[in-house]
Formats: sequence, C-alpha cells, structure tokens
Amino acid sequence: MRNNSIVVTLIVIVFSCVTFAGTITKKFEKTLQLHANGKVKIKNVNGEIFVESWDSEKVEIFADIEVKAANSRDAERFLDKVNIKIDRNADEIYIRPDYPNEDEKGFLDSIFGHKKPSVRVDFSIKVPEDAKIDLNSVNGSVQVVNIGGPAELSTVNGKVVAKQMRSTVEAKTTNGGINVEFDDLQFTDNMFFHTVNGSINLYVPRNISADVDISTVNGGLHTDFPLTVQGKWGPKSIKGTLNGGGKCINLKTVNGSVSLFER
Repeated sequence: MRNNSIVVTLIVIVFSCVTFAGTITKKFEKTLQLHANGKVKIKNVNGEIFVESWDSEKVEIFADIEVKAANSRDAERFLDKVNIKIDRNADEIYIRPDYPNEDEKGFLDSIFGHKKPSVRVDFSIKVPEDAKIDLNSVNGSVQVVNIGGPAELSTVNGKVVAKQMRSTVEAKTTNGGINVEFDDLQFTDNMFFHTVNGSINLYVPRNISADVDISTVNGGLHTDFPLTVQGKWGPKSIKGTLNGGGKCINLKTVNGSVSLFER
C-alpha cells in the first residue's frame, strides 16, 4: 500500500514540473493622436506598466504579450485570442489587455499538465508632456518618467516609481515600495502615498507649502524639512506643516519606513 502511494506522488510531481512547457510571445504597436493635456488610462492584470513623456501630441503604445501553457500548441492557440483593446474619445485613451477566461480543468487534466494558460502583458507607453495618466496593475510594477499632468498610480503586487514629476500624484500599492520624485510641483490637490508592505520615499522641492501627515506601524520616519508640528508627535507618526501649510501630503505604510526628502 505504501509503495502505491509513492508511485502516485511521483507521477504528480513529474507532471507538475511540465505544467507550463509552452511559451509564445508577440508584440503590439499602435500610435494615436491626443491633445497635449489629454488623459491616458491603462488597466493591466499581470505585467509592468512604463510610461514616459515626449514632445508630441501622440500616444505611442508598445506591448509585449507572453502566454504560457501546457504546450506550445495550446499557448499559440490562446495567444491568438489575446488582444490589446483601446477605447477613445476626443480627450481620453483607455488601454487594456483583452482575452477570454477559460474554465479551470479537472483534477486529471491538472496532473497531465493541462492548466489554464498564463498571460503577461508589459506596456511601454509614450504620452504628451502634460498628459494626465491613470495607471493600474495587479501583478507588476508601475513606473513613470517626466509627466506634467496629474497622475494616479496603483498596483497590488509591485513597486510604484515616478521621477521628474511636475503635478499632483496619488500612488498606492499593497506589496511593494513607493518612490516619487518631483522636479517641480503645481500643487493643485491633496496627494496620497499608501502601501502596506514597503517603504515610501518622497522627494519634493524645498519651497513647497503643504500639510503633512506621515505614519508607519513597523518602521522609521525621516524628514529633511523643519516641520511645524500639529498635535502629538511620536516615533511612528507626524502631523505638521511646511512653509505655512496648504494642500495635504499623506504618507502611510504598515511595514516599512517613510522618508520625506528635499529635492
């Protein structure tokens, strides 16, 4: 009886190792017109999003699409069903992967390597310099460079990185750090930087006027700025003002440090 159990266990292990034996990729490219301060929205599931600006009233879209399946035939078959869907109006472009949901296979299918295909899409996008952006992924980092319009950046499993920013930013993740750097800041709205498992580093100009609310549970706090403290100050939370106060900057994590640096 014991020997039979060993044989079954070995079979499961062997076939589990070849679950994703086939990997197929393809690329997507498209360029669309968009006026200088239009909006670009991207919603992804598995994969990275990278966005940078350029001196053009166009949006240039590149996507690397990868499908993994039990074998090359299944991967190729499913890859044919994966598309990049684009909806647009005069001042907004909405980009997202589009592919069917396949039902999970039965127990024996799983043993013999027939599992639901895995899809990954990595986006690389160029947008006008003052465009507004709204980027969302589930499993993958979100990174942006040199954006002049407001930015909403979010993921669940991955980091958020933004450099050379010039307008308000909202950044959030669950498992990952947040690093945001401002070259200049047209501070038109409150800003929120929230994560659960990760540190937050925020770089802002010295002359910024803002209310600041910083907190962590397991981690340290650091600021390059002299803050006028409001209410209680403690090793895990600070509330205060910079240069007389203004719109709110809220930085919050659970497991990680929070740092406010002078740019």
